[in-house]
Amino acid sequence: GPTPFPDSAPVSIPQPLRTTLELLVLMHHVRGAAQYVEWGSGASTSLVAPLARRALSLENGVARCAELRARADVRFWEANGGLKLVCVDTGERGGERARDERSRGAGGRPDPSPLVPSGPTGAFGTPAAGADPATFARYSGALAAELGPRGAADAVLVDGRFRVACALAALRHVRPGGVLMVHDWDRGAYHAPVLEFYDVVEVAER
Repeated sequence: GPTPFPDSAPVSIPQPLRTTLELLVLMHHVRGAAQYVEWGSGASTSLVAPLARRALSLENGVARCAELRARADVRFWEANGGLKLVCVDTGERGGERARDERSRGAGGRPDPSPLVPSGPTGAFGTPAAGADPATFARYSGALAAELGPRGAADAVLVDGRFRVACALAALRHVRPGGVLMVHDWDRGAYHAPVLEFYDVVEVAER
């Protein structure tokens, strides 16, 4: 049977930072997907990810990852529902040593969340002052690193940092008939580079 919630763990799902219509459209496209991928993890992750057979959530905000890792609902779906959360290390200690040390949780047990160095970040995964731009591509490249160069996804949500780079990185992975969703599409800077390769089929508010 499924792994139960720990008796002492509060089960509380925060309010998603998106409108009701946006959430419903996202859930509609993810429902039944063989593989769902999202850049940008958050309140809606545990609501949406279980609708797919497999879900990959990529997050480059280290503080956000720590909050997610503490949530009982996220731990439950990782254990039982095919959700894989890939967190991004700030890399300030650098190299494999940081990866090895930070991959161990309480009691020295391995942390199930892989670590991908991407440079220091601030609020919502925004690159901090002094971050090395050469590391930014590791975040958009995390999808290929996880699924492999030929890995395919039915539904992809771009809702984290580096949205144009992530949308373009998804090109080789979205299955024919699949869908790419970009949150905050009303930001005009996304349009020209993304529309060179994608067609708009639906807009849900933003």
